[in-house]
Amino acid sequence: MALGAAAVVLVLLVVLTVQAFAGPDLGPAPGGVDDGENQTSIAVHLGGVLVTELLTAPHAHVDVSEHDLTVVVRQNNPDPARFQDPEVRIRDGLVVIDARTPVGPFTVTAVARMALSRSEDATGPRVSGTFKAVQVGNLGLPDQVTAALQDHVQQAFDLQDLLSASPELSLARSALECVRVVDGVVRLGFHRLGALEDTASCG
Repeated sequence: MALGAAAVVLVLLVVLTVQAFAGPDLGPAPGGVDDGENQTSIAVHLGGVLVTELLTAPHAHVDVSEHDLTVVVRQNNPDPARFQDPEVRIRDGLVVIDARTPVGPFTVTAVARMALSRSEDATGPRVSGTFKAVQVGNLGLPDQVTAALQDHVQQAFDLQDLLSASPELSLARSALECVRVVDGVVRLGFHRLGALEDTASCG
Protein backbone atom coordinates (compact mmCIF):
# COMPACT_ATOMS: atom_id res chain seq x y z
CA MET A 1 0.00 0.00 0.00
CA ALA A 2 2.76 2.42 1.01
CA LEU A 3 4.78 1.56 -2.10
CA GLY A 4 1.74 2.16 -4.29
CA ALA A 5 1.13 5.58 -2.72
CA ALA A 6 4.80 6.49 -3.10
CA ALA A 7 4.70 5.50 -6.77
CA VAL A 8 1.65 7.71 -7.36
CA VAL A 9 3.35 10.65 -5.65
CA LEU A 10 6.50 10.10 -7.72
CA VAL A 11 4.52 10.03 -10.95
CA LEU A 12 2.72 13.23 -9.98
CA LEU A 13 6.02 14.94 -9.18
CA VAL A 14 7.46 13.90 -12.53
CA VAL A 15 4.39 15.15 -14.38
CA LEU A 16 4.41 18.47 -12.52
CA THR A 17 8.14 18.92 -13.15
CA VAL A 18 7.76 18.22 -16.86
CA GLN A 19 4.88 20.70 -17.05
CA ALA A 20 6.81 23.37 -15.13
CA PHE A 21 9.91 23.13 -17.32
CA ALA A 22 8.01 22.89 -20.61
CA GLY A 23 8.08 25.82 -22.98
CA PRO A 24 4.59 27.36 -23.12
CA ASP A 25 3.07 27.84 -26.57
CA LEU A 26 2.62 31.60 -26.79
CA GLY A 27 2.54 31.84 -30.56
CA PRO A 28 4.55 34.25 -32.71
CA ALA A 29 7.01 36.74 -31.25
CA PRO A 30 5.66 40.17 -30.28
CA GLY A 31 4.79 42.13 -33.40
CA GLY A 32 3.04 45.26 -34.49
CA VAL A 33 4.19 48.78 -35.22
CA ASP A 34 7.62 49.86 -34.01
CA ASP A 35 7.13 53.36 -32.56
CA GLY A 36 10.55 53.58 -30.95
CA GLU A 37 13.23 51.74 -29.03
CA ASN A 38 12.59 53.36 -25.66
CA GLN A 39 9.60 54.50 -23.65
CA THR A 40 10.13 58.20 -24.28
CA SER A 41 10.32 57.90 -28.08
CA ILE A 42 7.19 55.72 -28.10
CA ALA A 43 5.34 58.22 -25.90
CA VAL A 44 6.40 61.17 -28.06
CA HIS A 45 5.18 59.42 -31.21
CA LEU A 46 1.85 58.39 -29.68
CA GLY A 47 1.39 61.86 -28.19
CA GLY A 48 1.85 63.42 -31.62
CA VAL A 49 -0.70 61.06 -33.14
CA LEU A 50 -3.19 61.84 -30.38
CA VAL A 51 -2.84 65.61 -30.69
CA THR A 52 -3.32 65.42 -34.47
CA GLU A 53 -6.49 63.34 -34.08
CA LEU A 54 -7.96 65.55 -31.35
CA LEU A 55 -7.50 68.63 -33.53
CA THR A 56 -10.04 67.19 -35.96
CA ALA A 57 -12.40 65.22 -33.69
CA PRO A 58 -13.60 65.35 -30.06
CA HIS A 59 -12.54 61.75 -29.46
CA ALA A 60 -9.41 59.88 -30.48
CA HIS A 61 -7.39 56.81 -29.59
CA VAL A 62 -3.84 55.53 -29.79
CA ASP A 63 -2.80 51.90 -30.20
CA VAL A 64 0.15 50.50 -28.26
CA SER A 65 1.57 47.50 -30.14
CA GLU A 66 3.07 44.31 -28.74
CA HIS A 67 6.48 45.60 -29.78
CA ASP A 68 5.98 48.87 -27.91
CA LEU A 69 4.57 47.12 -24.83
CA THR A 70 7.63 44.85 -24.77
CA VAL A 71 9.93 47.88 -24.90
CA VAL A 72 8.04 49.51 -22.01
CA VAL A 73 8.16 46.36 -19.87
CA ARG A 74 11.86 45.82 -20.45
CA GLN A 75 12.69 49.42 -19.63
CA ASN A 76 10.67 49.35 -16.39
CA ASN A 77 11.75 45.85 -15.35
CA PRO A 78 12.51 46.11 -11.60
CA ASP A 79 14.74 43.00 -11.47
CA PRO A 80 16.29 41.99 -14.82
CA ALA A 81 18.26 39.19 -13.16
CA ARG A 82 15.10 37.42 -11.95
CA PHE A 83 12.70 38.56 -14.68
CA GLN A 84 14.77 37.98 -17.82
CA ASP A 85 13.98 39.10 -21.39
CA PRO A 86 10.26 39.77 -20.84
CA GLU A 87 7.95 39.89 -23.84
CA VAL A 88 4.37 41.08 -24.22
CA ARG A 89 1.71 39.62 -26.49
CA ILE A 90 -2.02 40.10 -26.93
CA ARG A 91 -3.95 36.84 -26.77
CA ASP A 92 -7.73 36.38 -26.55
CA GLY A 93 -8.35 39.87 -25.23
CA LEU A 94 -5.67 39.61 -22.54
CA VAL A 95 -2.16 40.99 -22.14
CA VAL A 96 0.25 38.05 -21.88
CA ILE A 97 3.64 38.75 -20.31
CA ASP A 98 6.34 36.09 -20.18
CA ALA A 99 9.90 36.06 -18.89
CA ARG A 100 12.64 33.56 -18.12
CA THR A 101 13.05 33.08 -14.37
CA PRO A 102 15.96 31.23 -12.69
CA VAL A 103 15.02 28.46 -10.28
CA GLY A 104 18.24 27.19 -8.73
CA PRO A 105 20.47 25.95 -11.56
CA PHE A 106 17.51 25.85 -13.97
CA THR A 107 15.45 28.42 -15.82
CA VAL A 108 11.69 28.30 -16.32
CA THR A 109 9.33 30.48 -18.32
CA ALA A 110 6.87 32.38 -16.16
CA VAL A 111 3.71 33.66 -17.83
CA ALA A 112 1.12 36.11 -16.51
CA ARG A 113 -2.20 36.93 -18.19
CA MET A 114 -3.86 40.25 -17.40
CA ALA A 115 -7.11 42.00 -18.23
CA LEU A 116 -6.95 45.78 -18.55
CA SER A 117 -9.58 48.38 -17.73
CA ARG A 118 -10.00 52.06 -17.02
CA SER A 119 -10.29 52.94 -13.35
CA GLU A 120 -9.97 56.09 -11.25
CA ASP A 121 -8.05 56.99 -8.14
CA ALA A 122 -7.06 60.23 -6.41
CA THR A 123 -4.89 61.19 -9.40
CA GLY A 124 -7.67 60.68 -11.95
CA PRO A 125 -8.26 58.07 -14.66
CA ARG A 126 -5.72 55.29 -15.02
CA VAL A 127 -5.08 51.95 -16.73
CA SER A 128 -5.57 49.10 -14.27
CA GLY A 129 -4.54 45.46 -14.67
CA THR A 130 -6.23 42.42 -13.15
CA PHE A 131 -4.41 39.07 -13.11
CA LYS A 132 -6.42 36.27 -14.68
CA ALA A 133 -3.85 33.47 -14.62
CA VAL A 134 -0.19 32.84 -13.79
CA GLN A 135 1.79 29.80 -14.88
CA VAL A 136 5.30 28.39 -14.94
CA GLY A 137 5.93 26.52 -18.17
CA ASN A 138 2.61 24.81 -18.79
CA LEU A 139 1.81 24.50 -15.10
CA GLY A 140 -0.88 26.81 -13.73
CA LEU A 141 -0.15 28.22 -10.28
CA PRO A 142 -2.56 28.94 -7.42
CA ASP A 143 -2.98 32.54 -6.32
CA GLN A 144 -1.15 31.94 -3.04
CA VAL A 145 2.20 31.31 -4.72
CA THR A 146 2.12 33.96 -7.43
CA ALA A 147 2.48 37.14 -5.36
CA ALA A 148 6.19 37.67 -6.13
CA LEU A 149 5.71 37.24 -9.87
CA GLN A 150 2.68 39.52 -9.87
CA ASP A 151 4.63 42.22 -8.04
CA HIS A 152 7.36 42.11 -10.70
CA VAL A 153 4.82 42.23 -13.52
CA GLN A 154 2.88 45.11 -11.99
CA GLN A 155 6.04 47.17 -11.60
CA ALA A 156 7.21 46.42 -15.13
CA PHE A 157 3.83 46.73 -16.85
CA ASP A 158 2.50 50.08 -15.69
CA LEU A 159 1.11 52.13 -18.56
CA GLN A 160 0.99 55.15 -16.28
CA ASP A 161 4.75 55.33 -16.85
CA LEU A 162 4.16 55.51 -20.61
CA LEU A 163 1.42 58.13 -20.18
CA SER A 164 3.86 60.28 -18.20
CA ALA A 165 6.73 60.00 -20.68
CA SER A 166 5.75 62.80 -23.06
CA PRO A 167 4.14 66.22 -22.45
CA GLU A 168 1.21 65.42 -24.77
CA LEU A 169 0.30 62.10 -23.16
CA SER A 170 0.86 63.47 -19.66
CA LEU A 171 -1.56 66.30 -20.40
CA ALA A 172 -4.09 63.87 -21.89
CA ARG A 173 -4.06 61.46 -18.91
CA SER A 174 -6.96 63.26 -17.23
CA ALA A 175 -9.02 62.75 -20.41
CA LEU A 176 -8.53 58.98 -20.64
CA GLU A 177 -12.00 57.60 -21.32
CA CYS A 178 -11.55 53.94 -22.26
CA VAL A 179 -9.10 51.05 -22.42
CA ARG A 180 -9.48 48.02 -24.67
CA VAL A 181 -7.26 45.06 -25.52
CA VAL A 182 -8.01 44.15 -29.13
CA ASP A 183 -6.42 43.02 -32.41
CA GLY A 184 -2.84 42.81 -31.15
CA VAL A 185 -2.84 46.22 -29.43
CA VAL A 186 -3.80 47.98 -26.23
CA ARG A 187 -6.12 50.80 -27.33
CA LEU A 188 -6.34 53.93 -25.20
CA GLY A 189 -9.17 56.37 -25.91
CA PHE A 190 -9.20 60.07 -24.98
CA HIS A 191 -11.54 63.02 -25.36
CA ARG A 192 -10.93 66.65 -26.15
CA LEU A 193 -11.18 69.14 -23.30
CA GLY A 194 -14.85 70.01 -22.80
CA ALA A 195 -16.18 66.94 -24.66
CA LEU A 196 -18.24 64.30 -22.88
CA GLU A 197 -16.67 60.90 -22.31
CA ASP A 198 -17.49 58.23 -24.88
CA THR A 199 -16.37 54.72 -24.00
CA ALA A 200 -17.16 53.65 -27.58
CA SER A 201 -14.15 55.61 -28.83
CA CYS A 202 -12.01 52.51 -28.23
CA GLY A 203 -14.07 50.62 -30.79
